[in-house]
Amino acid sequence: GRLCYDCYENVRREEQGGGTLYGHHYKPVPHFLPNYKRGTLYLGVELEVDFLPTVSRTLSLFSAHPKYRVEFFTKEDGSLHNGGIEFVSHPATLAYHQQKFGWDNYCKMFHDQGGKSHYTDTCGVHVHFSREFFSDDAIEQDSCVLKMLYLMEEAFWDKFLNFSRRNPDKLNYTRPYMQKFKDMTQSQLDVLKGHGDRYRTINLQNFTTYEVRLFRGTLNHVTLLAAIELVDYMARLAKDMTSAHLHRWT
Repeated sequence: GRLCYDCYENVRREEQGGGTLYGHHYKPVPHFLPNYKRGTLYLGVELEVDFLPTVSRTLSLFSAHPKYRVEFFTKEDGSLHNGGIEFVSHPATLAYHQQKFGWDNYCKMFHDQGGKSHYTDTCGVHVHFSREFFSDDAIEQDSCVLKMLYLMEEAFWDKFLNFSRRNPDKLNYTRPYMQKFKDMTQSQLDVLKGHGDRYRTINLQNFTTYEVRLFRGTLNHVTLLAAIELVDYMARLAKDMTSAHLHRWT
């Protein structure tokens, strides 16, 4: 039978020794690391890298890595230039990201291949986390993410923006909602979600995850881990603290 375009391109690249670059919409069955346990907070990272002089060589190096497809895979991204790759981790606990994932090695591999992430106008670090960590109930999930939006955009926006390293004039792919979240109702949140806009500080459109898109790209593994740690802390705070307590605290 005939191959779809993405499959054809992957076969062609592999025959040329270039490894696999999946299409932007590719979503494999997730590998939860180190293992799956219901109610655990898992975080998945999308690291965008641009301006690689030889994409095929970079792909071949990553495809030969023993953790390829176990810990991560590589995708295309339409917002990047011709030398761009999106490096995607499988969902993992914070401890796994910190102790076992090998971010220092992966970032060094991209750096050694001439890739750029921070020093571009195109790259970001996007951190997904599991909705079910908050609850199995969709309303409770939304209640928790409202607290995160309140912290990020209303209570501490200047600090979050500074931490993100983003230029405030270049937020096209991570725009703030510009809403008052402190007293937002479920119906008002439903209106926001109904707009279908993914390019926000926190993307609310995914079925199984929320996606924090605020962070600028980086090949510094310490900076990258700091972003993952911040999302982990925010999610736990939003789950454990009532709205009333959170508002008094801030």
